[in-house]
Amino acid sequence: MDKVALITGGARGIGRAIVENLRRDHQIAFTWLATEPSAELKQCSTLSVQSDLRENGEPARVIQKVISRFGRLDAIVNNAGLVRSTPKDTFVAEDHTAILNLNLLAPAALLAAALPHLNTGASIVSISSMNATCPLGTQLRTAPAKPRSICGPAQWPKNWALRA
Repeated sequence: MDKVALITGGARGIGRAIVENLRRDHQIAFTWLATEPSAELKQCSTLSVQSDLRENGEPARVIQKVISRFGRLDAIVNNAGLVRSTPKDTFVAEDHTAILNLNLLAPAALLAAALPHLNTGASIVSISSMNATCPLGTQLRTAPAKPRSICGPAQWPKNWALRA
């Protein structure tokens, strides 16, 4: 088990399933914010980091913890995400800021901090949802920040790899 994977939002739901699946052949680091990981999940992980990835410097701090612990990073799974359902005729700047910070900027900051540590063959996976391509009326503000958006995080590894 030489490979190391970082999963954001790994304490519940899809993130937890990814942690449990990858632990078979990876050392695992995962982030969590509000849902504390179960004792069982903590046992199957070698590093769990409570982190609000929306905050300045947090993505770099998480990457540094992973590198300090394992000395390498082979995969990043951008799973943490935020959806806020509000009437489409309202605009709440704080909602937009929170969504963009977690769904769009945090994956970019994680990748930027991780680039010096990623070797050839590293994997970056960005989890998305149908909200990226056909959002419900109450979730329109989420679409531009989702990884499958035309210029979203799913395109960055390809783009940045060409320039490296």
